[in-house]
Amino acid sequence: MFLIRGRFSLTPLWRCFIILVGTIILIAILSGCGSQDQLPPTAIVQATVPPPTLTPSLLPPASPTLVPSPSATAAPLVSPTVVPATPTPTPTIPNTPTIVPATDPAPDTPLEGQVLVEALRRGRYVIAFRHTATDQSQTDTDRQNLANCQTQRNLSETGRTQAQAIGQAFQALQIPVGPVLSSPYCRTLDTAQLAFGRVEASGDLLNMFSAKDQAERDQLSVALQRLLTTQTTTATNTVLVTHGVNVQTATSLQLTEGEAIVVAPDGTGSFLLIARVLPDEWSTLLPADSSSAVQATPVELTSTPAAAVPTSCEPTPPDGLGPFYVPNAPERASVGQGHVLSGVVRSSVDCTPIAGAQMEFWLAGPDGQYSDAYRATILADNTGSYQFESNFPPPYSGRPSHIHLRVTAAGYQTLVTQYYPTEGQTEGAFDLVLLPEN
Repeated sequence: MFLIRGRFSLTPLWRCFIILVGTIILIAILSGCGSQDQLPPTAIVQATVPPPTLTPSLLPPASPTLVPSPSATAAPLVSPTVVPATPTPTPTIPNTPTIVPATDPAPDTPLEGQVLVEALRRGRYVIAFRHTATDQSQTDTDRQNLANCQTQRNLSETGRTQAQAIGQAFQALQIPVGPVLSSPYCRTLDTAQLAFGRVEASGDLLNMFSAKDQAERDQLSVALQRLLTTQTTTATNTVLVTHGVNVQTATSLQLTEGEAIVVAPDGTGSFLLIARVLPDEWSTLLPADSSSAVQATPVELTSTPAAAVPTSCEPTPPDGLGPFYVPNAPERASVGQGHVLSGVVRSSVDCTPIAGAQMEFWLAGPDGQYSDAYRATILADNTGSYQFESNFPPPYSGRPSHIHLRVTAAGYQTLVTQYYPTEGQTEGAFDLVLLPEN
């Protein structure tokens, strides 16, 4: 090292040495910083935690909105992001296909003659009979022990012949019959057995007069409605054999003994009235080209059926008020036992039922005397129907047995009339047809 003119100066050799040392130091410093602040590539991968892979046993239960539709072909699962926000309703059993084939007449076309026969041959209808003709000299004296036919009103010889003829007609017409259900009364069981050769007793068809109270009668009405609206699962027809009061209460249709209604359940708690057939009319359906006397008017009835509506009704003839009428009789449906009267209050204009019509009843008691114990007031239900139970009215002052009625309804003339049962009759039907006010 030399001093030249007072200044410090390095030779080229020293300069190279200093540069080399500085470069080594710089590399060392940079290497030390990298080891403390920078993770190796493998550390970066480990720090990124992947989502866990769930085995099938750990998968969360599917949301109710993802349950496939209960159809024959399963629907694919839908991504939760596209499920609507509205709550999913509780799954219900889908309705079975409509029971009326496409080749059947339109619902507003009555089924008669050979068309009715062809429809019944395809099956899936319900045929409800009232038992065939009975011996009106007999009465039901024990409605609890139904195994004893001696205490019941039974089929007459005419009724037995009618039942056998119905069965023979069904066989000749090749109408397939599935379940045959009957009220446990002897006259209904005999009707079914004589006609179809087999029968199953059903409490759902029990005579309403055996019910202990109105609640039980209502249950029987609902039970019959359920049977009438139940679709069969095979190409056969369900046969029901019951009583006139049951059919009238459940459907507002009055049947004569041995008459049947044919209905088509629609699977929604309703049915379509296809035809009404009297006991002797089944044989008229036998010839393929015969014109049937079947009376058929399709009327759609719901689970609380509306009454069948004829085009016009003859007003009920008035009768004497008599000297024993007392207003404001207590509201009750029964003043005794031995006779049950039922019917529908209707308008004479179009025969529509008059709901809420007020009926007052009075009659002589078993001792032949009138008293407050044998007076009652009843209001017609929402189908215009009523039912009144009493003792069988004895003759009075040389007059035949009778029950007095006074009927009032808003917009209609007051009707005063009388009902005349025949000796030994335990049940009767009496429609009350009112004239509108002038």
